[in-house]
Amino acid sequence: MRIRPYYVHHMSLLCRELEVYLRRFYRSDCHLSLFGSAGNGFGLLGSDADICLRFGPEDIDSAEVICKVAEVIRKMPDISFICEIPHAKVPIVKFRCHNHDHLEADLSLYNVLALENTRLLRTYSKLDRRIHQLGIMTKVWAKNCEIGNASKGSLSSYSYIIMLIHYLQRTNPPVAPFLQEVVPLKRCREPVIIGNCDVYFCCLEDLEWAVHNRSTVGELWIGFLDYFGTKFDFTREVVQIRQTLPLMKLDKGWQSRPIAIEDPFDLAHNLSSGVHSKTMAYIQKSFIQSLEKFSTLSVPNSKLNHNAFVLYASLLLASCRVGDGPPLDCNCCHRCRQIGHFVVNCPLGMKDKKRNK
Repeated sequence: MRIRPYYVHHMSLLCRELEVYLRRFYRSDCHLSLFGSAGNGFGLLGSDADICLRFGPEDIDSAEVICKVAEVIRKMPDISFICEIPHAKVPIVKFRCHNHDHLEADLSLYNVLALENTRLLRTYSKLDRRIHQLGIMTKVWAKNCEIGNASKGSLSSYSYIIMLIHYLQRTNPPVAPFLQEVVPLKRCREPVIIGNCDVYFCCLEDLEWAVHNRSTVGELWIGFLDYFGTKFDFTREVVQIRQTLPLMKLDKGWQSRPIAIEDPFDLAHNLSSGVHSKTMAYIQKSFIQSLEKFSTLSVPNSKLNHNAFVLYASLLLASCRVGDGPPLDCNCCHRCRQIGHFVVNCPLGMKDKKRNK
């Protein structure tokens, strides 16, 4: 379930090999860095490798660069299923590497804020073991409930981690501090600007924080489901982790969205902007149904062997899924359920046509 060191090692090797290849066949000043699941403390086994590409000046045509990079990667040995998405908000190249455990990767250009987000989440994951455990649980739960895929009109796993930290900052007593508000003694709060965003947060070494909350992981999990299932006012409030004071949708101009989740650094970015009202209603139902299932479950015998426990957990998570799955997004392909194209241009359909020829 949790990402293993050997898997992260494969990601790092792929990143280094790709950097060497791009420096040789594209630009000598290429620099590649891993971010996301590989380093934020909340990675799952089977996670994609998220890679950030940087070089030289930033005033470039991102779509053009991504297409050129995809061209170069196509010639790299043991790489397949290469697909560039040049006109996304963050242009990426998707591909699979066969000599690294069939690892799938997404390469993005100048996604520097994502590197800082990775550092921030990693710091939160190290504050308390329960934060790490709950983060893994949240991602597994969202995946099983089919509400954790932004490409299908739902929320990203990153959004769920922000929601979790938001909740843990507001338990009584709190499990997590507001790292972006904390300033070490005898120091001034000085902004750290990257790409017009203030990415300051207090690092572990400077943090003076004592956790007084003694709730179990199970109690906190039930509290998380209850908080977003029945207590949080999605119609008025923004989910955010940067400040103690509540933040209203009205303050951000996000009243028209059924849910608002603020990026910790890019304050103009609503992480949930792609979620429509029907999908949001389904997500909230998932929280409520999961609260009911976890609150009334019978605890299994602690002597269950591994296979029996996995089966028990799988059945429990399956019972949290609402109905036949989330509603189809009106902007998604009704074949593969991905956003960004319709059935007529679906890559799956194109593959079938080629096969039939």
